[in-house]
Amino acid sequence: MSSISHSWNSPDWRQKRTELLTKIPFCQWCGKKDGEIYTDTDGKLHKVSLSVHHIERPKYGLGLYRKVAAKLFNIYSKTPDFQTDIDKTRVAAPLGLKQKEILEITKGRWQRDNKTFIKESYDLEKAKIIEGYTNFEEDEVLVLCNRCHYAREKGLVLCKVCKSKYHKPIYDMCWTCSVIR
Repeated sequence: MSSISHSWNSPDWRQKRTELLTKIPFCQWCGKKDGEIYTDTDGKLHKVSLSVHHIERPKYGLGLYRKVAAKLFNIYSKTPDFQTDIDKTRVAAPLGLKQKEILEITKGRWQRDNKTFIKESYDLEKAKIIEGYTNFEEDEVLVLCNRCHYAREKGLVLCKVCKSKYHKPIYDMCWTCSVIR
């Protein structure tokens, strides 16, 4: 699989999802079950649907690429070749450059020269992330309804008092419950 979105279409993913939803048949935040009806703030009726969500979002892309490149450059910086490259950069660089600027120039040259090695290491890290994403360990995933999933994506948490509305984590309860108290 080349990306996480391709894993959702695999039969293995669907089977693991079904197994987990039969084991945990309710939303782990609000307790609603699949198929229940709820009313939104406008008074419209909606049906609850459950889905599996990873607690830690897998991240890859430019951020992971830079992380892999920095890790490899850190390993390279401990070799004798690194000091040779620094000396070459220092000789070729204009006078007055700071040590940090010389290091950045050396790092840029190293990344340009080792682009394929960095790309291969990145692909290995990405494959590990995608492989780990398809595993549904109970301590790594949550079963959430569509409302709780949306709230989680927006950075909100379920109110512990009324268990029906959401609030930002810095507050103890939702606006309605705080007005009532």
